[in-house]
Amino acid sequence: MNTKKSERRKSPRFILQQLVSISVNGNREEFLRAVGVNLSQSGILCLSEVPVEIMTRVFLMLRLSTDNWHEEVEAEGVVLHSTPSREGYLLGIHFSIVSDEVKEKILQFFHAPVL
Repeated sequence: MNTKKSERRKSPRFILQQLVSISVNGNREEFLRAVGVNLSQSGILCLSEVPVEIMTRVFLMLRLSTDNWHEEVEAEGVVLHSTPSREGYLLGIHFSIVSDEVKEKILQFFHAPVL
């Protein structure tokens, strides 16, 4: 069966371009700085200066914002891929623990008016 990657996604992805703080392996005192590339209700793609091993558990904090709206969100996830790129490493992170409240905030961000 030849299924395209985009057809397997449970949630649509939206361009993000926001800063993301990532802590690795339960250490919530030290964070990697990354830039969110795209976001869905089930995961996030980030650009980081350093690689993170596949299957590493991470804790994420990010601020979803538009010109007239912002929310801080937190989630836990697992790194599914860490791919070298010209700018650093693309980290594909699947959310393993994300509250319904955070899922709703992500939906609000997707539908927030752009001024």
